[in-house]
Amino acid sequence: MKAYAAKRRSPREVMTRFVSVGANCEFGFAQRAHGAESFDLFRWARISVPILLHVLSERLSEIGDPEQIELRATEFGEWTGFHRKYGFEWHTFVLPERRMSLEALHRRECARISKLASLFVDHLMLGDKIFVFAGSELTESDVRPLVDAIRLYGAAPLLFVTSATSRSRTGTVEVVEDGLLHGYLDRFSDPYDMPATTDANAWLGVCEAALIALRDANEPAPELAAIQSSSDDGALAATDGDSSWEVEALATAWQALALCPADAENHAHIGWLLEQKGDFDAAARELRNALELRPGESRYGSALEGIELRKRRRELTELLDEVIFNTAQIALRDNARAKRVLADLFPALYYFTPWVELRRRFANVASPEPAEDLLKEAMLPLLELCVVDEEFYASQHPDLQDAHEAGSLESLSEHWRTHGYFEGRICRSDELT
Repeated sequence: MKAYAAKRRSPREVMTRFVSVGANCEFGFAQRAHGAESFDLFRWARISVPILLHVLSERLSEIGDPEQIELRATEFGEWTGFHRKYGFEWHTFVLPERRMSLEALHRRECARISKLASLFVDHLMLGDKIFVFAGSELTESDVRPLVDAIRLYGAAPLLFVTSATSRSRTGTVEVVEDGLLHGYLDRFSDPYDMPATTDANAWLGVCEAALIALRDANEPAPELAAIQSSSDDGALAATDGDSSWEVEALATAWQALALCPADAENHAHIGWLLEQKGDFDAAARELRNALELRPGESRYGSALEGIELRKRRRELTELLDEVIFNTAQIALRDNARAKRVLADLFPALYYFTPWVELRRRFANVASPEPAEDLLKEAMLPLLELCVVDEEFYASQHPDLQDAHEAGSLESLSEHWRTHGYFEGRICRSDELT
């Protein structure tokens, strides 16, 4: 039995040549880490070998049946899809509090699963992808029935990945027989902490070794380009400020839209997700697309108005940040003058640039950087112009309310101005919107 070592190629090209068929989302996260997005039926599913054999034996006959697909709310705060007949579940990446209705989400998932199933069968018949099933304790006897089931469709290869039994095997792939490969990882993800514990580079090494073993370096399948073009301006890509959940939700929504481009709810859902990211222009565009497809839908119109308001609020906040920043520069030299300047513009301030941002801005432009205590001293007179919502402030910090009632704290407003602001505490509830 010959072992093949990894040889570096384009990571995205390598990872798009593979399709996950179990047992969880780990391989999907590894693909994403290398920029690989594709239409894969089980990429975000939890599925076992027996369930997969059942699905394949029935040629996915009822996979998209609306009567078989239900939505379940999980303890982790997400709607998941569940197939009653086949018994597997998958992420929808839609939270219960999102504005997408359950009826619309159910329609979306039925259509998406149906189309993904069709693509899945195409890959099985064409043999243009390598199917991946992973599990630390998997054995050859566990997956051999799966190989036989795949052979009923075509000659697509199967790569099963297990924990390496020795350091020398880590990252390698063995050809067990024609169309069956065995790959080895040093460790698998913690199922409760993905993608943080997913070793994407180790997965890449195994996939590269599998391609070498098969002498297969074809271009990525066409549907990758379809997904990427559907994202228009690269919305599938993660940014430093995005949470993993936001990335997954947006990627899944773009997939749904590519499959059903005339579905107004898909456009609206993407608009709501983009709004959460702060990409207001793109969000507004998707809501307008939704309104064109379904004129008069009040939810879309209200959401579009909200996006426009948030965009204007952000623009005004950015302008006010510049005013505060420039006034702070004056305050470093003359506190009283800076306060007069700011008071002429805003007799009362309902927003003040956060301390962490102000400190960062000064660190970038001041030379030498002013000492933190000097900057704090300059800010204190300016903070006197700020209005503190004491009821809100007390609700956020009950310990301060207790101290105030006990007489050891004279004023909640004064506490915020002298301490709370510099600790990053929020003084008004409307700053949270």
